[in-house]
Amino acid sequence: MIYINSTEIIKEIKLLKNEKNIEGMARYGINSHNNYGVSVSTLRQMGKKIGKNHDLAIELWGSGIHDARLLATIIGEPDKLTVEQAEKMVSEVD
Repeated sequence: MIYINSTEIIKEIKLLKNEKNIEGMARYGINSHNNYGVSVSTLRQMGKKIGKNHDLAIELWGSGIHDARLLATIIGEPDKLTVEQAEKMVSEVD
């Protein structure tokens, strides 16, 4: 699938929901709220298809969805990240 925007990506994340992974993550203290249990390897594959995209990474982070935020760290462009954006992101980490 070719991902065009954050709405399509989040829709795909929701389709890939894995309850077993969510339960496993909870055992390690990862909050199950807004978590769809998509594996990191799957998110990396999605990231390869998407490519680096700062604006899209910021949108995905803003969704508050755990999986989308992980994907945002994969596709983000650190050299474009402002101090303000980084501070906001850090303040939102659970």
